[in-house]
Amino acid sequence: MSSWIVYVVNLSLFIQSLFLLLIWLAATYAIIGDGLLLLPWSPARLHINAKNELNVIRKNGQLLSDVSLKSHSVVTPVLTIVHFLPKHTTWFQRLFSQRLVILPDSVDAEAFRQLRVWLLWGQKRKQR
Repeated sequence: MSSWIVYVVNLSLFIQSLFLLLIWLAATYAIIGDGLLLLPWSPARLHINAKNELNVIRKNGQLLSDVSLKSHSVVTPVLTIVHFLPKHTTWFQRLFSQRLVILPDSVDAEAFRQLRVWLLWGQKRKQR
């Protein structure tokens, strides 16, 4: 849709080409990085430890221990979107929270239920 808008606007061919290139690069990065999780720093696993803390393991093996969940995470029986951010980050990294989309058919049913319960009520208990 945004490519079509750039095409319709009366701009020089060079500027239109530049905008189209930027749009397609951003879309490709979003699909490969966030949608298909093919990049090395894409989240691979979630783990909740005994201290009630969420840990994220990336595809390259890096462990992000005790990440903070963002308030706009979505938890439903059909779809769960976990927005998280490592606690000790730079100001620039705080602008871009990472997310993990979890569908019910991609994980074990009992593990998915436990994750949803923890996301809904486990975090509230931890903050008291």
